[in-house]
Amino acid sequence: MFSLITKYSTFAGIFKLIFLVIIFIVILVLSYLVTKWYANSGLVKNKTNNIEIKESFQLAPGKTISIVRIGEKYVALAQFKDNVVKLAELTEEELILNREVEISDSSFKDVFSNIVKSRKKDTKSDKKL
Repeated sequence: MFSLITKYSTFAGIFKLIFLVIIFIVILVLSYLVTKWYANSGLVKNKTNNIEIKESFQLAPGKTISIVRIGEKYVALAQFKDNVVKLAELTEEELILNREVEISDSSFKDVFSNIVKSRKKDTKSDKKL
């Protein structure tokens, strides 16, 4: 009689553990799907085509310089903890916008060997001086 109870309780314990693991995985998947849906739904951020931060540079904690496109104009702004100051209006010709760079299909080994070669050349030229 004792062996039936221990076998049953062991089986029941294993079944409960498997069931809880499955429930945990289902909850994780559902939370992932809801998070993705919420991010893509537009409830988080209303995307507009009129305002865009092109570049931002942090000078110090709480002090940032940003280039912002508002409509067709570019504006340089200084942002502090308590206020924002307009520095200048810029034209598109004055800006050096990031151009898309073609990524070559070279392997890490090739890139790393080129870096090592250039470092060796630099150290040899430093020794000559």
